[in-house]
Amino acid sequence: MKYLTLLIFSIFLSACATTEQQMFAAESNWFELGKYDGEQGFNEKSQKDLTKLGDNIDLASLDVEQYQKGYQEGLDSYCVLSNAWVLGATGQPYSGVCENRQNGWQFHENWVSGRHSQVGSL
Repeated sequence: MKYLTLLIFSIFLSACATTEQQMFAAESNWFELGKYDGEQGFNEKSQKDLTKLGDNIDLASLDVEQYQKGYQEGLDSYCVLSNAWVLGATGQPYSGVCENRQNGWQFHENWVSGRHSQVGSL
């Protein structure tokens, strides 16, 4: 039952993320979409990925540069060392988005340390 609840919750969260991303794309709010992706620790989207977010996207308004600026700002929030351990301890995935940033290796080490802690199993 515990795993079923976790699975349903995970599906719900991923559906929300997709809806949030599609909303920003439909509004041509590329900066906020990038910021959202960065804050969530998602991998940066390519131009091709951005065009696939929905049918309501105005391709003429696609601004990859604004998306990238927002993404970097979002990573500034996500890649804080104090967040890494908490993300690991709570079982959150980490896809290496902080690796090329200052202290990126330390972020990864903190995440691994949190992942191996006993906090998540209490």
